[in-house]
Amino acid sequence: MSIKRKVGIVISVCVLTILTIIGIYIYKLFTAPIVITDKIQAIATMDLQIYLSDAIVLAKVASDNDEKTVTFKGQTSNGEKTYKKRVTDTQLEIKEVYKGDITKGSKITYRGDYGYVKGLESYTQTDNPNFKLGEECILFLKKDKESNTYYLPLGPQSKFVYDKEKGKYVAEHLEFEDAKAEIERYNNTPEDERDLAGAGKGSIDDI
Repeated sequence: MSIKRKVGIVISVCVLTILTIIGIYIYKLFTAPIVITDKIQAIATMDLQIYLSDAIVLAKVASDNDEKTVTFKGQTSNGEKTYKKRVTDTQLEIKEVYKGDITKGSKITYRGDYGYVKGLESYTQTDNPNFKLGEECILFLKKDKESNTYYLPLGPQSKFVYDKEKGKYVAEHLEFEDAKAEIERYNNTPEDERDLAGAGKGSIDDI
């Protein structure tokens, strides 16, 4: 076999390999679901927390975290497909209700989303707070009507734990003394004067 023919074969193999890689990439690009997240990455103001929440409650963690795999539907260029993701469900006992139609004394399910299992490259969510059995905290919740569960629209920033030294409920970037007073202040503030800004990716329109 001549050198010229050997070189031609090597070039052909390289070109075929490159085309195969490109083909795989294009396939993944057009078959992956377009998933619109319900969360934004932002440094929240108190007004933004209240604005985004369907319910604001004082809750006691009533169960250990229950890990499970659930199915969900994602829209792709080829139509709707079913995928799976790993979640953790936690039962919360409602001690006080400051906003929303949740009943005091009832139990609701908080669902933390920890990533896709099949159909997409796996990833891990980093915006899920830890819940400890027996812990009490004030939560700014948003409801997922499809699964009848609740989540925190701004992740750990929407979970407030009482700090005895400060005498306040504290989260990552915010703290307050009285949830009812904060909600009353928000309701009494004209809409165009509310501070709904957030530093980071996304906007309130994404929620």
